[in-house]
Amino acid sequence: MKKNILLFSIFLLGIAFLSSSCKKDDDPETKTCNLIKNDTLDSDMDLVFKVEKTGDANCTQISYTIAGAVQTLTNPTLPWTISTTGEAGEAIELTADATTTNGSISINISGSSGNSSLSLSESCSQYND
Repeated sequence: MKKNILLFSIFLLGIAFLSSSCKKDDDPETKTCNLIKNDTLDSDMDLVFKVEKTGDANCTQISYTIAGAVQTLTNPTLPWTISTTGEAGEAIELTADATTTNGSISINISGSSGNSSLSLSESCSQYND
């Protein structure tokens, strides 16, 4: 009889252990994303800077630079796009700071001129079950 009680107790402890190990985490992991892309233009170009998101990504700041002139937006609404021009030799840069639990954020700089093109992109994602 004592052996049966002992086996039954071990069985119950095993069930309790298994059920607690399968419990989902109540606090899903949040990822911090700091995206940056930059280059120096080879020729005069028409440029498009873009920041896009999916899911619950929250962008806290976007900064873009053309020829040393920095523009910063705080808590921008996404998707965000700006079209501009740049001259040969100018440095360009796009950055985005964001967090996400179940989503993604991406930045992209594209440019074109008669004889060349430019495409820079970076993304960050996090998905919890």
